[in-house]
Amino acid sequence: PAWRSRLLSSRWVRREPPASEFFCNVCNKDLKRRERYEEHLAEDHVPCSEPGCKFSGPEHVMGYHRLKHTKAADGTSIVDSPEEQLKWLAARRACFPSAGNLKRKADGNARRYQSGALPEDDRPKPGLFEKMIRQTAFVDAGGKGCGKGKGKGKFDKGKGKGKDKGK
Repeated sequence: PAWRSRLLSSRWVRREPPASEFFCNVCNKDLKRRERYEEHLAEDHVPCSEPGCKFSGPEHVMGYHRLKHTKAADGTSIVDSPEEQLKWLAARRACFPSAGNLKRKADGNARRYQSGALPEDDRPKPGLFEKMIRQTAFVDAGGKGCGKGKGKGKFDKGKGKGKDKGK
C-alpha cells in the first residue's frame, strides 16, 4: 500500500551513521577528528608491556589483555588452552542454578544436616584461567576489600560529616 511507503521513507527511519575512520574499537568510541583520536590514544590508552605486543588500551582492559600472555602448563596461552576452558565451563555449569543442581544441592544439605556435619562447598576447583580472571577483577581479594569506600579505613574512623569524623 501507499501508506507503508510513506511510513518507511528515509525521513522516518532512523539510520545509524557510519563509523568514522577514527573509531577506537577497544573503547567503542567514535572520534570525529584525527587530533582527538590521537589525544584519546595518548591520554586514555596504556601500551602493553609484553615485548613484541602492539596492543594498547585503558588500564581496566589491560588486566584482561595480560591474560593472553600468561602461559599454561603446555606452553599455550591460558585463554586458548582447551583444558583450562573445559575447567572453566565445568565450574560454571556446577554453579548454575539448574533444576538438577538445585536438587542435588538440597539433597546434600539435607544429608549433612541430618548427620550433624558442617555445610560443604562441593564446587569444583577453579582452573588457572578462572583464578587469573578473578584476580584481575579483584573478586577474590579477601580481607576488608580493595579500593575506595570499603570498611572504616586505616585508623578505624567513621565516614561522613560531623564532630570527630574524618580527622
